[in-house]
Amino acid sequence: MNLPNSSFITQAALDAEERVIRQLFEALLFEQMIDFKLDQGTFKFSLADKQYQATGYRAGFNRIRLNPYSIENKDGAKPDLDDIIASLSTPKAIQEKLKEQLTQTIKLCEWNDLNLHKPCSRFGLSYQDLESQLDEGHPYHPCFKARTGFTLEDHQNYGPECAMPFQLHWLAVKREIIDQSFPIEQEDITDSKIIQDLDFWQHEIGLEGWLCLQKQMQAETLNWDEYTLLPVHPWQWQNLKDNLLLAGIKARDLVYLGAAGDLYQASISVRTLLNISYPHKANIKLPMNMINTSSLRVLNPHSVCTAPEISKWLIDVNQSDSFLNNKLILLNEYAGFLIPEVDDKTAMSCDTKSGSQPWQNLLRGQLGVIFRESISPYLQSDQDALPFSALYAVEEGGEPFIKPLIQQYGLETWLTQLIDVAVIPVWHLLVKHGLAVEAHGQNMVLVHKHGWPQQLVLRDFHESVEYVEDYLAQPELKPNFDELNPCYRDAPDNEYFWMDSVEALRELIVDTLFVFNLSELACLCERHFDFSENHFWDLMYQRLQNHAQQGHCSQQRLDRMPINQAQIQTESLIKKKLADIEEDLFHHQINNPFAHQPSLKVEE
Repeated sequence: MNLPNSSFITQAALDAEERVIRQLFEALLFEQMIDFKLDQGTFKFSLADKQYQATGYRAGFNRIRLNPYSIENKDGAKPDLDDIIASLSTPKAIQEKLKEQLTQTIKLCEWNDLNLHKPCSRFGLSYQDLESQLDEGHPYHPCFKARTGFTLEDHQNYGPECAMPFQLHWLAVKREIIDQSFPIEQEDITDSKIIQDLDFWQHEIGLEGWLCLQKQMQAETLNWDEYTLLPVHPWQWQNLKDNLLLAGIKARDLVYLGAAGDLYQASISVRTLLNISYPHKANIKLPMNMINTSSLRVLNPHSVCTAPEISKWLIDVNQSDSFLNNKLILLNEYAGFLIPEVDDKTAMSCDTKSGSQPWQNLLRGQLGVIFRESISPYLQSDQDALPFSALYAVEEGGEPFIKPLIQQYGLETWLTQLIDVAVIPVWHLLVKHGLAVEAHGQNMVLVHKHGWPQQLVLRDFHESVEYVEDYLAQPELKPNFDELNPCYRDAPDNEYFWMDSVEALRELIVDTLFVFNLSELACLCERHFDFSENHFWDLMYQRLQNHAQQGHCSQQRLDRMPINQAQIQTESLIKKKLADIEEDLFHHQINNPFAHQPSLKVEE
């Protein structure tokens, strides 16, 4: 694959720039950062001293849908990205960051269009192939391929679209500087951390990779009593080895062992890797010091070694519930390893003559790993799976990915089954058990048989589960967080997993599942199948009401989780990005398409 010639502007670059500008304006309008007037399908709005107009409509949950290539200024010219960024009411430094990320998004989209072959239809591809072939990126966020720090060569080597295989790189790490969380069932067998460690790595790496690393350990005169292993993404190693890791390498806290073991390829999320040598083996989630959409893609330190306990909690709840048990698959995040920051007392005892921090404290979540089950062992011989975002993908020729399913089963019949399979279990977890999960398109996988929805797969729990203590149905199953990490002790509400109100739980579910996920499918159904969004959300409400009437939870619990408020709060992703404050949440109010519906009622 050759890199594109940057000396001329290709149609691919123009298409990518148009999409980036359109999604940026859609977000600014939706998040009420720009006032607008909507008159007979035409939006009119101003940014600084420039006037714009575009055709489109306001959809469910107030989502703004602008028609492609319809945005123009008052002179009828197409908008200029530099002008738009310069007109934003945000500091110059943030404007420059945004410009860099939007430009990178355009560049990578252009490269994909010029260099990658996309089949006319992706329908029927395997799950693993779809993880690379679904290259559209986030349908709302304009920085959907920001991948800061990626060169085009990095994109070719490590971008999910290219599906290039690569090995993990490995470090030997002093045991005294690493936190480890082994599979819970393994911890029940032995109290010896070293024995657990050796058993774990031999099983995960496989014989050939294990022997290779053993040989490297011997060559470096390292012993297992003093050192353990840690995998590193090859891109992360290249970006850390000559700066943040130098002190650790010099002190031999870290020893580089090279690349070894199975071959992996990037999933849609870039930093989560699929084992292509043995697809039934674990997905590996590794930190990458890059920004994509709104987030720095490192690992939140508190969550890495907590991950197995969170998974066990959810799996125990799932197995205790006969309604959920055959409907929901939870991919266990069964092990976590992290080089943590040094606490103040330890840091003071270090050699600090230079006045510098301990090298570990400069990393913060940049060296670690989470092991998560693969979906492969859960699939029966006549089943397949697809990333949830495939359901609202559109093929090169303009036909929806799901068109063959709609032709086979009928739209409303198939949608009803999809809601029962993919939405109701998430809702049931919330109202029956008091557990909210981040159910966006990247965290959901649909198991199907010839396109007919059968089960929902949820994943990526270590940062995204929320609860309210007095809304938990089985509080005895909850982990003892105080024992898992000192940072949890006396921590306030809304900082980690525990929230101060059930409204926060409702917001997480409605945001991730409806506002920024299923609203894309609702839009596609209206545009391509003449199935109105109003009808879509009415059908959704009917299935929620059907669940309520089956008596899975009490009326009292349902009343604490109303679905039909006139206005609801949703997260403001672009407002937060332009404020460049990672810790604070930004929100705005939107209209609720369920507002005209009565409250959900348990059948008496």
